[in-house]
Amino acid sequence: MQGNVNTGIFVLNFAPVLGGVIADCVITTNNYGITLNAPGYLVTGNEIAYNSSAAILIQSSNHRIDGNHIAVAAGSSGIQLTSPANYTNNVIVRNSVYGGASAAVNYNIIGTTQNDVGPIGNASTNTSPWANISH
Repeated sequence: MQGNVNTGIFVLNFAPVLGGVIADCVITTNNYGITLNAPGYLVTGNEIAYNSSAAILIQSSNHRIDGNHIAVAAGSSGIQLTSPANYTNNVIVRNSVYGGASAAVNYNIIGTTQNDVGPIGNASTNTSPWANISH
């Protein structure tokens, strides 16, 4: 998925069956790479690059974001979850995000007590197998 005005993959909360898998996709140069607006998705093994707002925008609960490789465009976020009071029980582990100015830009995540987020750091100093890598 590439070059969409809004989102490469947009999961809406209108489907009769909620939850599913988004795996092994290449998603580039959209406004958002993946927007999750319905609960219960596994997002894994994706290559997401240079989306202008965020690579993965989480706007619902009960997701597992695991093992994605993300290149951040200037002024955007890698993985964004900014409403933890509304969106809970998300698991964010083993991702690598590069290109942002800092780990806070690469992982724009608020509310780690309502969600399970692996430690964010770099590969040379982080010892957790669940670590999210920022470089």
